[in-house]
Amino acid sequence: MIHDTIHLTDYEWTIDAYFAVTHYDVDDIMMSLWSIGCDAENANRAFSNLSSGRLDSGLTYSNRLMHHSVLVVGKASDASQFVNSFVHEVDHLGRHISKMLGIDQDSEDVSYLCGDIAQALFKSSHRLFCDECRK
Repeated sequence: MIHDTIHLTDYEWTIDAYFAVTHYDVDDIMMSLWSIGCDAENANRAFSNLSSGRLDSGLTYSNRLMHHSVLVVGKASDASQFVNSFVHEVDHLGRHISKMLGIDQDSEDVSYLCGDIAQALFKSSHRLFCDECRK
């Protein structure tokens, strides 16, 4: 598992990101979710997802009042699937943040926000974007 904490200073938002997660990492991620006030329903759904051991999955949970999110991309079957899951979760996170900050969901600003998120997460995730690098 790769864990990184990112601060998006322009948006006053913190992200705890987890990559290449397996079912062995459930406790760490659940602690992170609970630390930002994840409710029981979402925590149960996250626990089921994380415990399943399925490849090619992920989740994003945000506490809009704390301006803090947990983004998880599980272990992927290959690099292209990692990219798919990564983009999927970045999109969820961009929507969460833009909704809280009152950014129009159909605007270019949301696209810039998602780009900023992806760029901030690149350093900790880039090795997973390449099948050769993943070995």
